[in-house]
Amino acid sequence: GCKAVILQRDGKVLAEAFCEYSATAGERGVVQQPTDDWWRAVSTCCAELRAGLQPGTALAQRVAAVTVSGQMQSLIFANANGDVRHPAILHSDTRAQAEAQQIEDK
Repeated sequence: GCKAVILQRDGKVLAEAFCEYSATAGERGVVQQPTDDWWRAVSTCCAELRAGLQPGTALAQRVAAVTVSGQMQSLIFANANGDVRHPAILHSDTRAQAEAQQIEDK
């Protein structure tokens, strides 16, 4: 899932949000996720944090930065326009295990 947090400089948590998404696992070691799920989760979490900030308050005025981190070691197929063409293949996908072994054996 996606977790978003607002922290003070000393590390105290001021607000947090979590949005779950899951991978789909199939036959022959397939493990993948729709990339839209990631963006939807990030957008929802950020909206929840923003809703918790009262406009004009000291906290709302002191937000200095936002960072996002997410899924790693995933293969995302996109066309020349950046449009995603297939669900992301996750690092835990093992469908190419035989091919990987062939490469290692050479």
